[in-house]
Amino acid sequence: MSEPARDGQDPENEESTLDSSRAAKDFADLASEATDLFARMAPLEARIESDDDLLSTATELERTRSLLDITSAHVATELRQRGATQVEHGMTVEQFLAQAPKQAKAVCKRRVRVAQALRRHFDRFDEAISEGQLSWAHAETIEQYSNRRIVDQLVELQPEIIDLAKCMEFDHWRRHVLSLCRLLDQDGGFDPSEDPESSQLHLKENSLGTDVRGNLSGENAVIAKETINKVADELFQQYSRDRQHDPLLEIPSRGALRAQAFIEICRRAQAVDLESSKPPATQTTLVITADDLRSASTSDGHQHPINSISGLCCDQQIQPLIIDEDGNPLHLGRSQRLASAAQRRAIRVRDGGCVFPGCDVPASWSIIHHVTPWHAGGRTDVSEMAMLCHHHHGVTHSNHWNMSANEDPETGADQTFVWTTPTGRRIHSQRHGVPTRPPERPRPRKGDTPPS
Repeated sequence: MSEPARDGQDPENEESTLDSSRAAKDFADLASEATDLFARMAPLEARIESDDDLLSTATELERTRSLLDITSAHVATELRQRGATQVEHGMTVEQFLAQAPKQAKAVCKRRVRVAQALRRHFDRFDEAISEGQLSWAHAETIEQYSNRRIVDQLVELQPEIIDLAKCMEFDHWRRHVLSLCRLLDQDGGFDPSEDPESSQLHLKENSLGTDVRGNLSGENAVIAKETINKVADELFQQYSRDRQHDPLLEIPSRGALRAQAFIEICRRAQAVDLESSKPPATQTTLVITADDLRSASTSDGHQHPINSISGLCCDQQIQPLIIDEDGNPLHLGRSQRLASAAQRRAIRVRDGGCVFPGCDVPASWSIIHHVTPWHAGGRTDVSEMAMLCHHHHGVTHSNHWNMSANEDPETGADQTFVWTTPTGRRIHSQRHGVPTRPPERPRPRKGDTPPS
C-alpha cells in the first residue's frame, strides 16, 4: 500500500522528482567511476604487449574522447542555463570549469562558447558527434567560421557539410568549410581590402618570450601566408641538407619552421637598403574557373572574393591556371626528365598535397613522383605524375608495391591513381583529402575463412 502524500504534494510529481534525483545521482556516479577508470588506465600503455590491442585501444580512446567532449558540452550549457555556478560558487561556468582541473580559462571559455553554438544553432553537428560520426574539432571549426550574417545559411547546409566531413580528412574539410563561409559572406558586413582594422597583430610578453597573435584579411593574408611558407620551405630544405651530414639532427615541426621563417623575414627586412633594392614579388597561383568569375582560389584551396585580392594584380607575380570542370589541369609542357615549374603548379592545384589516402601532408611538403619511372619509359606528363610526401614516396618504392594511373575507358588517363599492395589489395588515391574511388574490400588471403 502506497504512503499518503505529505503536505498536499501530488504523488506523481513527487515520484517524478525522486526519479530525476536518482538519475542525476547515477549520472554523477558514472562520471566519478569513469574518472577513476581513466586514472588507472593512464600508465597502461607499457603493459599492452600486442600491437593490435594497442591500436584498438587508441581507436576506442579517440571515440571516447569525442563522446566525453560532447557530454561535457551538454553539461556546460545546462550549467549556464540554470546559473548554478553563479548561485553556488559565485563564478561563471568558464571560471568554475577552469578551477577543478587547473585548466586555462581561455580553453574553458572556448568550450562553453562552442557548446552554446551547438545548442542554439548546430543541432545536427551535436547529434553527429554524439553518435560518434564527427569529432569535437568539427564543432569548434563550424563555430569559429560562422557569424551572424551567415549562421542561418550554415544551419540549412548542416547535412551537406556533415556528409562532406564523413568522407574527407579533417584539415581538407576545414579548408572547404572556410572557403564556403567566405563565399557565403562575400557580400557581408565589410570588404577586408577596404577596412584597415580587419588586419591586426598583437604582441604580448609571457614567461617563454612573446605571444604573437592576430588576423590578416584579403590580400594581406595571401601575401603573408605565401611569403612565410616560402621561407619555411627554404629552411626545411636547409635542415634536410644538414641532416645528410648529421643523421641525428632533428628537423623542426612545421609550426617551428614558420616561426623561424617569420624571424628570418624580419632579419632580412632589417638588412634591406630600400634605396638600392626593389620590392620582391611573391609568386601566387590563382585558380579561376569559367563558371565562377566572382572568386579565385589559391593553390591550397582557399577562396577569396575577387574584389578582396585585386591589389595582388598590381604588385604580385600572378600565375593563372585553367582547369576543366573536374578540376584536372591542362597539360602544360612536353615530356622531359623533370617536371617544369608550370607542371608543378598544376599538379599542386590538382592534388592539394600527398595523394595517398588518409595523408594530410600539404603540397609544400610533397614531391612530384613519376608513376612510371623515367628509366622505364615513363613520361613527364601531368597525368603521369602525382604528389607524394617523403614517407609515402618511400612506401611506393617498397618491394612488391606498385602504383599506376587509373584509366577511363573513353577518355584515357583520368589523373587519379591506385596502389597494389604486396597482398593484392588495391588502394585508390585521394584528391584534396577526398577519396577518388570508394575503398575496395580487401581480398581474402589464403587460409582465411570466408564470411558467412
